[in-house]
Amino acid sequence: MDNKQFYQASIVDELAHLMEKPLNTSITQGWTFTLEGELSSTAIREALDRCLTLYPKLKCMLTKDYPSFKRLFRYSWKYRNDITSSAIFREIEDLNPDHGTKDTLSYYRDYHCSHYIDITRETPIKVLLIKQPERSHLIFFVHHAGVDGIGFLIFFQSFIKFYEDSIYQRKKESGGTPDFQGISKPHISFQWKHLLPSYFYMYMKYGVLVDQEQLAYSGPQEPSPSMEKLLAVARELSPEQFKAVRATAKKHQATINDYLLASMFQTVKKWNRQRDEKPGRIYLDIPVNLRSPEDRTIGNIMCGFRIFLTSELIGTKEETLKVVKEKRSLMMAKNIPRKMVEIAWVLKPLPLSLKNILYSRHPDTYCPTLTMSNIGICKPNPSHIDEEGFHYMGPARILNMCFIGYGAPWPQLVAMTYNERITISLSVFRPRFPLESAEAFLDSFVKEING
Repeated sequence: MDNKQFYQASIVDELAHLMEKPLNTSITQGWTFTLEGELSSTAIREALDRCLTLYPKLKCMLTKDYPSFKRLFRYSWKYRNDITSSAIFREIEDLNPDHGTKDTLSYYRDYHCSHYIDITRETPIKVLLIKQPERSHLIFFVHHAGVDGIGFLIFFQSFIKFYEDSIYQRKKESGGTPDFQGISKPHISFQWKHLLPSYFYMYMKYGVLVDQEQLAYSGPQEPSPSMEKLLAVARELSPEQFKAVRATAKKHQATINDYLLASMFQTVKKWNRQRDEKPGRIYLDIPVNLRSPEDRTIGNIMCGFRIFLTSELIGTKEETLKVVKEKRSLMMAKNIPRKMVEIAWVLKPLPLSLKNILYSRHPDTYCPTLTMSNIGICKPNPSHIDEEGFHYMGPARILNMCFIGYGAPWPQLVAMTYNERITISLSVFRPRFPLESAEAFLDSFVKEING
């Protein structure tokens, strides 16, 4: 294999791609930014070109056609040196006076279908700039196999630095060494301990869904999910609400993550009982970042764990929080997220054709009640902040930012904190889950958090 052009895809990247067909979706995530002020298209292009050099995975496409017999068993990333910012950047000027109050999330819903990414034909990132009078909307469409949430924040910090180098005409020194080694991360190899019965038991206990309870939907039924209909809504908690949440979690000697998870279990239970949903196990998928603090790889370095509660275990906030703390602590103490990645080595020697069959036959086994992610505190440009705590991108102030999970048959909620404000988004591909229901569910969750 020519290492100057082809780089073996990790099993994590392969699985992300294999999930797409049976779920009828593209695992394209979104990052939206609303900025007060104008952005320079020229500076954006220059910053993107420097980022493409620094992070070569953004210039790769997934392929099973390369000069090696290994193509029968695994995908490879094909590096395209000819890719520049012109291939991934698009600019729109919206001067319609009726759009003066249109928010970034509305634009994201409008343009998601036309910007979803097929990583076998395209590189894993697209960028859209929408200009309005005195306001800019910057949207990044990112394929999960190429870049995860933490990876994007690493990328975006570099992007802003390069953008400001252009805006303020700084000397453009080297942005760093291109990370070709990061293209194939995480590396997963066979170890004899993977043959122990405990690993198989762990997978059966934490990886298989039994008697799962789905989130109750309402509205007109449609025959199947559609990639063209992304449902995405978001809510923002004020700094005062964020302080209250932090104080409540501290009062119960819990992390904010545990508090959000406990609140979600209570929200789902109340929501479903109001709609006569049959009780079962409520499963929450919790993604976990597997990077070390020093690892600046932007790729898909993620796994996670799955916890469930039955209705009997979901009581008061204090009772639910206690159970959630115990379950989450147990998962992390046993290092379940990393072990779930390691056990994926069993798929590496299987032919791609067989992997496709395995994933297409049982798509429902991947569908938890919902996914709950917490990106944490986001600092896009800590060296350029005003007295109100807002970060800047050149002379433009970043008013808010939001991360939207990829569309899937189950809801995905993502929480992130920027300038002492928590933004929570909900996304799902489900035609029979109308926008009104999604907004009502998210409002119920926010009410539970603030309760």
